Amino acid sequence: MTGEAVLIRPEIEFLMIRGIYFLAMAGALHYLFRKRSPGRQFQMLAGLFPVYLAGALRALAYPPGRKPAYRVNNPARPDRPKRPALLAVLPQLLLAVANAVLPFYALWAGTASSRLLFANTFISAVAIWSLWQVLAASLGRKYWRVEEDPRLVYGVEK
Repeated sequence: MTGEAVLIRPEIEFLMIRGIYFLAMAGALHYLFRKRSPGRQFQMLAGLFPVYLAGALRALAYPPGRKPAYRVNNPARPDRPKRPALLAVLPQLLLAVANAVLPFYALWAGTASSRLLFANTFISAVAIWSLWQVLAASLGRKYWRVEEDPRLVYGVEK
């Protein structure tokens, strides 16, 4: 909270490099998901970051030469109470709230320049957009629908 920028180079240079990375990533997702909603696929991948983080930390915690026990799925146990959907997406919710609130806090506190706040607001908007589908789906909104593609028959292109 010192008000100092992390970047020592001009912001435009950072934005150009990040822009190239973003375009390369968008192209890769477009190719990887066969032109079927790459933005929505990215949102799902971004929303699952706690799962990937837990898996990576679990793998790093094991000694070399050993693997964690593998379970295909957690079996449905009737004796275990179902946890609330909001608790399941708490990391995503906290990150989205932080991205929605902190730029305004920095503006109010005067800890950053307006140029930095503008760039940060854009990045925060992208982060909120990335997490929105998972948050909405966990709260019962039916945003995830299967879109029929007439070129596909049983998942294979004609």
